[in-house]
Parts: sequence; C-alpha cells; structure tokens
Amino acid sequence: MVDILVLGATGYMGRLITEVLQNHRERPAFSFGIAARSLNKLEKVKEDLKLDTNVQTFEFDVTDPQQVEAVVSQAAVIINTVGPYWNWGTAVVNACLKHGKHYVDLTGETPWIRKVITDYDYLASRKHCVIIPSCGLDSLPSDLTVFLANKTLKTLVGPETDIETSISAIRLNTAVSAGSFRTFISYFEDVPSFIRQLSRQDFYLSNVHGVPNPPNHMTNQLPLSNPPIYGAVYVMAGVNRAIVHRSWGLHEYDMRKSLTSRTPEKRLLTYGPQFKYEEFLAVSSRASAVLTNIAIVACVVCIMFPPTRWILRQFLPLLPDGPSEAHKKDGFLEVNNVTTSSSTPAKAAVNVRTVVRGQGEGGYYLSSFMVTECALALLLSRHELPALGQEGGVLTPTTALGDVLVRRLEETGKFNFHSEVILGTDSETRKTR
Repeated sequence: MVDILVLGATGYMGRLITEVLQNHRERPAFSFGIAARSLNKLEKVKEDLKLDTNVQTFEFDVTDPQQVEAVVSQAAVIINTVGPYWNWGTAVVNACLKHGKHYVDLTGETPWIRKVITDYDYLASRKHCVIIPSCGLDSLPSDLTVFLANKTLKTLVGPETDIETSISAIRLNTAVSAGSFRTFISYFEDVPSFIRQLSRQDFYLSNVHGVPNPPNHMTNQLPLSNPPIYGAVYVMAGVNRAIVHRSWGLHEYDMRKSLTSRTPEKRLLTYGPQFKYEEFLAVSSRASAVLTNIAIVACVVCIMFPPTRWILRQFLPLLPDGPSEAHKKDGFLEVNNVTTSSSTPAKAAVNVRTVVRGQGEGGYYLSSFMVTECALALLLSRHELPALGQEGGVLTPTTALGDVLVRRLEETGKFNFHSEVILGTDSETRKTR
C-alpha cells in the first residue's frame, strides 16, 4: 500500500508529477507509487528521476477494469493522468469508489465530468470519497480566482455581499503537446455531437441553474484595467466556466438545503443568485485579439472535419510531448480578475481586483504542482478541509479544498495570490486585503 499513486507515470505529465512528489518539501510524511502499462518504462522513470528505492511500481492496463481495480486498491489517493478521460477515466473513478479512495486528475473534458457527476456524485458523498476533476491549468486557476475574489468581498465589504459579475483575463506562455491534440481530436470523434452541444450550455455541471451568462465576444477588455488588458476567445474558457459554475452551484445548493440551519460559514462561501462569469485570453491589443481569434477558428475547423483531422494526425509525431526544460522555468501564468458586487438602492457596487501568478510554464509544469498539492491536501490536511471536502462527492478544487489549497500552493514558492478592493476608478486608490 502507498499513500499516493500516479497513474500514467511514464507519460510527460506523469513524470512531472512524479518529480514533484519526489522532491516535495513534505516528502518524509507520505509514500507514493507510480503505475503505467510498461514495467520496463517505469523502472526507467525511477532511474532517470533518481527515485527513492521505496517508491513502488505497478504495471496495469487502463483498458482492463480488473487491472484498474487491482492497482487503485493499493493507494489512498489516486492522481490520474491517463487520457482522454472520456475513453479511460470512468473505470478509474469507478474503482476509486468501489475501494473508498480519493481521486484527482487533469481533465478538461466537460462531457466526461458531467457523466462522472451523474453516475458517481451521490455514491461518493455516501462513502465520503472526494473526486476532484480539473486540478491543473484546466480549471484550478479560474476556480481559485473567483474563490479569492468572493472571500475579499465578504471580508472587506460584508458577509451579505453578492457577486454580480466576475471577469478573468488569462495570460500564459505555454505550448500544445501531441497529447493535448489527441484529446481535442477524441472530443470530436468519440463524444456524441448532441452531448457536445449540451456541454456548451450555462451551468452544465452545476446542480443549481443560475441566470444566463454573457455570450463570448470576439474582442474583450478587462474592466478597470490600466494599462488596458485586451482579450481574445480562450479555447478552454467554456471548461473553466463550467467548473466555476459548479463551485457556485455546490455552495448555493448547500445553503438552500439548510434553510433551518443556515450558518454564517455557508453564507460566506456563496457567490449570490445573480452570479455571472466570463473569461478570455489576454493579448496585447484589439488587433492581436482579432488575429488570435482567426487562428483559433482555423484550428477548430481543421479538427472538426475528418479529412483535416487525418492530416493533423500525420503531424502529431512532430509535436513535443511538452515544454522544454528552459520553457518550463521561463514560462508564466497570470490571471487578472475583476469581480463586481451586486448593487442595491442603499449600497453601490464594489469592485475587487484579484491576481493569481505562477512562476513557470502554466499548461504542464505548473499543473504538476497544482494537482500534486490537491492530492496531498486530501492526504495530509483532510481535517482542515471545508465541510464539502470532508463530506465527499464529485467536487471542484475550491469546494473540496478551499483555503488549504491556497496555502499549499503558496508554500510551493511557485504561486502568488493578491486580492484587493478597488476604492475608486484610479487604480492607485485601493485597499489591499
């Protein structure tokens, strides 16, 4: 038995996560193992990363449910990197619930997350198992940014303050790997078209339906940004918004079902019934936004049609598995968010600026730290988690882990969080949280 088991440890993300675990500041406090299809490749990973001799290896085939169950039963927390999750993730989640294990992953596949919620959320809560999809770039930074903005509003303006709108501009330096392209292709080939259509609806993953959100715009500008922050359509905005909506819905439902036992703590976590979320990719100018949108549309069109998909497949071997060593350290991630409270006749709207910064390439390198800290929070900090995290279910990073996640990410030295109420239109007039 081990505390944490990395599935797909011989792949690019699996190796990164394994390296983070091996060099972790709390390494003496936990044991971990690595699992993949080839035992020889696992031994090569142990040799290349100079892993401890007590790091166990497990050989398994993700297409064989019995082998999946056998390997999952050997750990307390599973980190699953084996995608596409629509094809291979369900058997792992099923095994986790059968054996009472916790689970985190890096999926950005909204239709699959919906399937997991539908099939396993009730069982997970009954067995007190925590299942957290999307613990990497998709969609932890977006989820965490709104969580922090809400906390700042409630702390500095008042516990009854609700959010009207929350808008995020994501700036990152990353690369698209062959694995990511395969997942995009799988989305169009394996997921039925009617499910793809449904997955674009507002609150697709939420157990509570909110007010309609604004449509995507071809060009954007973050409110109260000086200098201006312009934006283009972000490919993963729909996924991230779905996770943010689920966080909103889980807290909203938790408060509504407790009408006779509504606590101040539950009210502090809610975003409010009028909550709306938008997200875009930050670029240097409106012209850059237009050009970026044209390129994105061209890529999506190529992936949508079988002949062009076939052509793209021929180029997949030429794509890297992930960023280079230099890119991993020199890359960056920055999420700038402006959240505005609901106004009333007696109280004007209040704006909060929240910034999440990551030192390093965001899509792969920083994601390895994000998902690792989620797993370790479940293992080492369970008694400190929010009520939903202790109860279990198919949750989101912030509903399951809350402030514990913020603290653990800060302790990595890779992340910085800042949230403040803007007191006026002048960006220098502010009150820092």
